[in-house]
Amino acid sequence: MSYFKNIGKDKYKHAAAGIIFALIFTEMGMSQTDVFLSVLAVGISKEVYDYLDYGMFDKWDVLATIFPLIVYYILTSLI
Repeated sequence: MSYFKNIGKDKYKHAAAGIIFALIFTEMGMSQTDVFLSVLAVGISKEVYDYLDYGMFDKWDVLATIFPLIVYYILTSLI
């Protein structure tokens, strides 16, 4: 599993945050689309904050934030 070595620890934190926010938004009664868009907004907002703070916007961090949701939605649509 050497292909996982290239993924920075930061990406796992983004993925975990995406899952946590998705659970919170789901418990608030939001639809699947609204949950996805809200988690996407959280990921983008974090990167805008990083850009304003130290000048770096990482699109891969945004993808890492929503990636678990994409995988979940694909897997649940196949069942």
